[in-house]
Amino acid sequence: MQGEREKNRSSLMQRYGLSRRAATRVVALLQKQLDFTPTLLEMAAEDEGARKLVTSRELMQNPEDMQEDELRAVAQDCGCEDADLLRLVRDEESGWTTVALEDDLIAEEAERQQQMTEEEAAAGGIVKAEPTGMSRAETEELFSSEAVSELKLNALTSQDPDRRTELRGRTATGEDGER
Repeated sequence: MQGEREKNRSSLMQRYGLSRRAATRVVALLQKQLDFTPTLLEMAAEDEGARKLVTSRELMQNPEDMQEDELRAVAQDCGCEDADLLRLVRDEESGWTTVALEDDLIAEEAERQQQMTEEEAAAGGIVKAEPTGMSRAETEELFSSEAVSELKLNALTSQDPDRRTELRGRTATGEDGER
């Protein structure tokens, strides 16, 4: 899990509604490889206790040594209403510590399971694709320039509604077809 690592205070203030003080502390903690999930940062903008937690001296002193129970105790002292839901997620490879809510961990796990399900479906030959428009190259492969011109002319000038939507029995390659 990775938290927000934006180091521009103004951006943090705009994105999450943080005070300048809270945004400054977030950037300072990033220098100590401690980040917060976006959910927790949004909460800090609305909840006085969460804001106090983000700006607390205890986090600034030794974030790399802080344990989850210590974090929760600090959060309770700050009056954070969701102190019992706070989690510390450490990435041993990178050395980063993320302060997260239990909600964040559950949501990330659900997303990971969804992604695995989609990957399994793709491996089994089932492909989920989002519908997209055709590119110009695909359109040119299907319709000759004459066919496109005829479609445009019919769409713009024909009084017959059927001619406005069809190529009068022609296939996409211009060959005569049966009706």
